Amino acid sequence: MRQLDVARRNIEIASEKIRSDEFREAKKALERLGPQILDAEAVQELFNRHFKTELDQIYATKKEIYEQLDDAYGELAAIKIVIDSQYRRKDAAFSDLNIAKNEVDRWYRRSNSHMPFYGSAGRKINRNSWFSQDFNDLDRAKSERDDAYSRVVKAKDAIGRTKRSRDVIYSNVEGLKNQVGALRERTRAVKAARRRYYELKKEGVDRRTAKVALDRLLARRTEINASIVRIKEERELYVRSEMLDQDISSKTLAVQKMEEQHKRFVDSFDSSAEAEKRRNAHRKQWLSERGIVT
Repeated sequence: MRQLDVARRNIEIASEKIRSDEFREAKKALERLGPQILDAEAVQELFNRHFKTELDQIYATKKEIYEQLDDAYGELAAIKIVIDSQYRRKDAAFSDLNIAKNEVDRWYRRSNSHMPFYGSAGRKINRNSWFSQDFNDLDRAKSERDDAYSRVVKAKDAIGRTKRSRDVIYSNVEGLKNQVGALRERTRAVKAARRRYYELKKEGVDRRTAKVALDRLLARRTEINASIVRIKEERELYVRSEMLDQDISSKTLAVQKMEEQHKRFVDSFDSSAEAEKRRNAHRKQWLSERGIVT
């Protein structure tokens, strides 16, 4: 089997020499045709395009995006006003918180002070008193402190929510800007194609001549491909023919070898020595069958 594979490979290598120059030139011609066909297809496509329609669609899309941007910028301006107001509320709450904390601290300083007519150290502090320190003052200060702290937390939460909404709009704005950038690139590409279209028209190229040029190149490519196919078929035919000849030759050699072996056997069978051996063997068998010992 391995010998057969080696033989086939050698035959295939030999087949590659068949019309090798023509095959090589056909391959090179195909390589040269590739870019030419692409250019011809691009030219034909130019004459199938409607540049005004393309630009109108781009401008319409861009107009819609600009309107969305205007809306987004309006929302951002409104959000800025809201955030500024929320910061003012937070600052006011912080101010109230600091005042209330100072009131609580002042109450404790007074309760521990021995200052005449001011401090309450060493004296009983009542729940309610018109003229001296009492616990109602402390409770009121703590309540105001807790209320201010709650308003600070709520203001911070509100600012956070508003900023998250603002960030979503910022993200949308960036996306819209990217779309505008892509549309500008598309506009430049369409206008460049339109300029090329007008240049070709000045050179005398139109839809019909562009199609004719492309069809000619495609026909040439088909012709070259057909030539390559024919050469490949011719090479394959050569390989099959050679393999068949190899098979016949090997079978012929096998038959000749068998005939030679048969002839040697017949010749040896007919020799006098072989005849004498057969007679002796036959005589021994005959005597043995009759119980005669020699």
